[in-house]
Amino acid sequence: DLIKSFGADVVVNYREQNLMEALKGRDFDLVYDTVGGYEHWEIAQASMKSTGYFVTIVGDGGSFLKTVTSFLWRKMYGKVFRGPQYSLFLTDTTSPAVVEDMKKM
Repeated sequence: DLIKSFGADVVVNYREQNLMEALKGRDFDLVYDTVGGYEHWEIAQASMKSTGYFVTIVGDGGSFLKTVTSFLWRKMYGKVFRGPQYSLFLTDTTSPAVVEDMKKM
């Protein structure tokens, strides 16, 4: 309900729904990822406009070097091939700050 109050059209709980099925055939402007991992980026690309944005608060996990390398590659790929843009969203982890930061998106 909180995310819907920000204006989200669709909210997917990956524990209760198959992510691929929930996003299939969609044409999103923005996908906000709170789980992370390459597979979520891959699935989201198929459900986004070419001018869309994929924002993650997690990245792929693993080492700092791997996270930075993946971030830079996806950022460059989106610009070069005019596909969805990839962003890493860092925020304060206290609830009021997170809510305010998400509203700004």
